[in-house]
Amino acid sequence: MVLDVLANERRDEEVRVVEALAHAQLERHAGVLARRAQRVRLQAIQKFVGCALIDEDRGGAGAGGAAAPDAAAWSPDAAAATRAERQRLASLYLHDWGLPAAAPDLLDAMDAHVPRYFARDLLQRCPRGALYREGWPSLFVGPPRSRSGLHVDTFGSHFWMALHAGRKRWVFFDADDAPLLYPTWRPGDRDGGLEPSFAVDPVASPDMRRYPAFRLARPRVCELRAGEVLFVPAGSPHFVENVGDEPTVALSGNYVDATNADRALRELDVAGRLDDRAAELAGHLRRVMADGAASDADDAVGPDAERDLPWREYKAAHAARRRGADDDADAGGGGMGGRRAAKRPRVDVTADAAE
Repeated sequence: MVLDVLANERRDEEVRVVEALAHAQLERHAGVLARRAQRVRLQAIQKFVGCALIDEDRGGAGAGGAAAPDAAAWSPDAAAATRAERQRLASLYLHDWGLPAAAPDLLDAMDAHVPRYFARDLLQRCPRGALYREGWPSLFVGPPRSRSGLHVDTFGSHFWMALHAGRKRWVFFDADDAPLLYPTWRPGDRDGGLEPSFAVDPVASPDMRRYPAFRLARPRVCELRAGEVLFVPAGSPHFVENVGDEPTVALSGNYVDATNADRALRELDVAGRLDDRAAELAGHLRRVMADGAASDADDAVGPDAERDLPWREYKAAHAARRRGADDDADAGGGGMGGRRAAKRPRVDVTADAAE
């Protein structure tokens, strides 16, 4: 939960929690963030990350995907934290924290920009309160050697990530290769069972006698470094590992544009059978597309723009073009925007933290 919306009696406790996390990170990785990510202010992250994180030692999904891990048990008194507790804090992974609703000032502190190639997001043309509209950009801060198991991003969305610090190893597969990776669907999974889990581990030399079809899959491997931006097409299974001895800091976003709108609508229609908010979003997107926003040539927002827009300018540009009853009061990102926007950071450094 964000510090500025906590009840007064909990604020001091949350501040001590964040200080404990920051102390542990600095003790373990002294000076790394300052050297490798000058534009990322650790002090700003300390100020705003007043929320539950998840601990690898307190459960978590295995390679095949399981129940969501438990929230870490924090000590309210940072001064009394033992060395073992500080080491545990240093291993926590701040995962996919939606900043527009949770901590918009942190986006300003990080000088966040939305890359022009991913800026024509149809979610931003939906009315205020629509599911996912205020969910991104989101923040990732991960310890060395943590990983995200093989997975597909939700609701047919594209994904981008801008890495501010550290290194990430990515393994991609074509969307058409998903059946070769032995997918399974479990109703008890975090997403309600609508997204697959994969039996194979692409970096652990899978047993070809057990998974013979994996031989036909076409993995692509790359390493993302600080200052670089990466794109993941909708439906592409991918695996991520934080490599090296430094923590990673990244901003990311999921989005829908003309190239994946049909896929997103199909998946939202399925999700809408279980979730009214997903069905509502599908209706919003259909209206946006009927208004021509998907094909609208927009020199201010999109690949043809002269520059990447700072986050607030990006939001304002979409607000100025939004149709319907939504006013422009949220051009600075203040709207809550649905369940995704209110999500809490999540961690599973063992296998299944989805990036």
